[in-house]
Amino acid sequence: MTAVSYNARRGLMGGVTAGTSVSLTLNLAARVPARNQVGRESKSLSGQRQYLHNRTETSHKLQTIVMFEASAGASAMRQFLQSVERGESFLLDIAGTAAIPVSPVQAYLDGNWSENVEGYRPTRVSFSFTLQY
Repeated sequence: MTAVSYNARRGLMGGVTAGTSVSLTLNLAARVPARNQVGRESKSLSGQRQYLHNRTETSHKLQTIVMFEASAGASAMRQFLQSVERGESFLLDIAGTAAIPVSPVQAYLDGNWSENVEGYRPTRVSFSFTLQY
């Protein structure tokens, strides 16, 4: 399981007020971790290469399980993604749950997120997004 803790700001569900701290366990169908080395490489006239390493960024491409569009789970995902889509940081726990955290780290949403629509009456959705820390 994977869990996030964030401050609800936008796309609020019923009963949630702006600024409220919310913990959510993500039900994932797929998780693809990736590491990105950020730095600069220089090459001399003789062909020698030198790499200046600035940092390593870790990211996870995530996709949720398929759920009904009108379900509480879909509403909770919309609230989470809308609340952090403008660069707000949150706590990400890849190995834990909302009830039992294991090793939370500060993270943020990297790029855009998408709501994938499947089926027709009742409509089912899944969410795809990338988290970086």
